[in-house]
Amino acid sequence: MQLSGLTVTYDRKKSSEDPIVKAAVNGADIDDNKTYRVVTNDFLAAGGDGMEVLKGKPYETGDKLRDAFEQYLKKHRPVEPKVERRIVFVNDGK
Repeated sequence: MQLSGLTVTYDRKKSSEDPIVKAAVNGADIDDNKTYRVVTNDFLAAGGDGMEVLKGKPYETGDKLRDAFEQYLKKHRPVEPKVERRIVFVNDGK
């Protein structure tokens, strides 16, 4: 799973049931009372690859993912990838 706008820190020593120690959207802690919009493909939205958390949630379809991605690339040229540390592991023995 790839993330954008979201940062998650996992603790490898915690239970596999609840390993997340911090999660933030655009730098702000996630608010349990707020609704967030996610973008994904139909396969994952239907619970594919174990994404059971998305299964059965209301979703709307729009542009095809590849078309939206193509438009994004055209609008944001040149693309300059960088390391953003969106997913961090702590207590991983390193």
